[in-house]
Formats: sequence, C-alpha cells, structure tokens
Amino acid sequence: MAVSNLAKMIVTNATIASINPVEDVEVEFGTSEAAIYYWYLAYETTIVDSSGREHTVDLNWTIDGLMKTLPEYIWLPEPSHCLKQ
Repeated sequence: MAVSNLAKMIVTNATIASINPVEDVEVEFGTSEAAIYYWYLAYETTIVDSSGREHTVDLNWTIDGLMKTLPEYIWLPEPSHCLKQ
C-alpha cells in the first residue's frame, strides 16, 4: 500500500543536557509539610536536551526526614554543653 504526502518523522535519542536549578528554600521550624509543598517548592523548571531544545517540566517532590518536633536535648560539641528544651 502506498501512502503519499506523509511528513517524515526523525526519531533521535535525545538526552538531558542541562537542568535549570530551582531556588533553595528555608522554612521556619514547625511549618507543615503541606505548606512546604504549596508555598515553598517550585512546581516546574526547564531542561535543555542534547539537541538544544528547551522544555518545561513538572517537578514532583518527596520530603524525607522532616523533623516535626524538637529533640529533648541538643548537645553542642564545644564547649561541652547540653541545652534542654
């Protein structure tokens, strides 16, 4: 079967050449995880592929080890002191 007037598709194996970094974030102690996701973390960034094309991509975050309460004691290395909450 002959098909005419079809555009040729060139398939390349593009790779990520660079990722536009997002800004660092600092939050107050006690900020909820939901607030961090909503107010502080970027939703998207741009990447450039090996062909030089720029793409906007969504970011998905996972927060690991979020400290939700202060420890009862904090040991300071020098001078040897212990702070109690």
